[in-house]
Amino acid sequence: MRLIKLKVTNFRCFKEETAADLDDITVFIGKNDSGKSSLFDAMDIFIDEKKVPEADDCCVHAKDNTIRIACVFDSLPKQLVIDEQHPTDLASEYLLNPDGNLEVAKVYTCPGKGKGKLKGIFARANHPTAENYSELLSLTNAKLKQRANQLDVDLSNVNQTINTSIRRAIWSHAPDLQCQVADIELKSETAEKIWEQLKKHLPVFALFKSDRPSTDQDEEAQDPMKSAIKEALKGQEATLNDIAEKVKKEVQEIANRTVEKIREMNPELAKQLTPRVANKNWDSLFSVTLTGGKDGQTVIHDGHADETVSEITNSLGVLPDHNIKVFFGVEGRNDIAFFTVISRILRDAGEDVPDLGKAEDEGHLVFVPLGGNNLDLWVSRLKGFNRPEFYLMDRDTLPPVKPKYHAIAEELGRRANCTVWTTERKELENYIHPDPIKAQYPKYAGAGVEFEDVPTPFAQVVHEASSSDQTWADVISDPEKLGKKVSKAKKRLNSEFVKLMTPDLLTKVDSKDEVRTWLKAIGAALKG
Repeated sequence: MRLIKLKVTNFRCFKEETAADLDDITVFIGKNDSGKSSLFDAMDIFIDEKKVPEADDCCVHAKDNTIRIACVFDSLPKQLVIDEQHPTDLASEYLLNPDGNLEVAKVYTCPGKGKGKLKGIFARANHPTAENYSELLSLTNAKLKQRANQLDVDLSNVNQTINTSIRRAIWSHAPDLQCQVADIELKSETAEKIWEQLKKHLPVFALFKSDRPSTDQDEEAQDPMKSAIKEALKGQEATLNDIAEKVKKEVQEIANRTVEKIREMNPELAKQLTPRVANKNWDSLFSVTLTGGKDGQTVIHDGHADETVSEITNSLGVLPDHNIKVFFGVEGRNDIAFFTVISRILRDAGEDVPDLGKAEDEGHLVFVPLGGNNLDLWVSRLKGFNRPEFYLMDRDTLPPVKPKYHAIAEELGRRANCTVWTTERKELENYIHPDPIKAQYPKYAGAGVEFEDVPTPFAQVVHEASSSDQTWADVISDPEKLGKKVSKAKKRLNSEFVKLMTPDLLTKVDSKDEVRTWLKAIGAALKG
């Protein structure tokens, strides 16, 4: 099963139910003590049955001492065996939530001291709530047959030794199951078997902390607070001292009377007792806890939402820990390889252009591989970072037809601090001169024309020069096989053959000097 969502309630800084969507890679960004580590700890407690919350894990803002940690899973097992060797599935048992996923919640009670205790395990599911149909998972075989008889359910064609079959017959008999979202306890005989089977499919979870735990009780947080407490107490020093003396006097009298009472019973013991009353410093009676979010509640913002970048910018500041100067968005890794190599060739030849590979290594430039089909997703992704942005898109289409990504380019171009280019030639491979290719593959048919297809003819000549038994006609008849050939061709062109380019060859193939223009603009931004 795959974990896709975590929900926590009344756990540390999360008072109300708070959900965090999880993906193949998930990043939590936030200030110190905003709850990032708490989410990972919650996952760890849920997956590891040996672990339970600590007594002080209850949210300080809540009156309840119950903690709820829920995990939502997809990629569910198709079958579960809970009745001998007879399989069932979660959908048939009405144990899936309205989204068709499995949502399991563990509920813990946390007393004032010691560790918490597991109170129950529940599946939050779209489950029957109609009378006589809601609690079938908790019934034994004998009671299921009794319920079927009570409801006049015909079991003549049902294997009555299998609870799953009886439940299905009863549920199918109902005119309206009145399914609603409810917590189904997984502690009954049948449901517990389901949970035992599900545990075998839980994901493996390992929690690694790359630095020491950091909390609001650390010295760097507490020392300034202690100073503030002392300053506040100074103004009330006389009043507090009077209170301390009165309390000390009364307690001393009680202690003296206690010793006298002991003396009546055991004089020898009383001789060993000397009643003394000591009071602590007032500042030791106060501690400070720092909370964030709304009303002490940490809020999780969806990372897919455009406004989340603004939230990060406003709360954490923009790029405080590095010296990135430029974002350069290209369509993919082949484009990155092209610019890394061609910029170094021109730079080594003495031209006034930046070495983009070096700029990236030094942390001044970030290549952003946009992916041709996902360009629209990046229209607003980087605007909150307040750094120069450059985007290069392949034209792909022959004029007078507008470039393939014309609309997106226009939208990006309206943004401040954003420069957008569209190639004048078909795509970036058209800026590689054909001579280096023909030196290795004389039969290559490319001529360096602006809108010719470069990768496909190159893939063809490479294939025909190989020892493959398949003809090129066989390859192009299989779109998947052709796609792989063209993809490999693009990779070779933008790595191996770009390295064979010279400034003169670039001038010949790029008569409008586009590549140099792009590089010089990026270079100016890197210097700025």
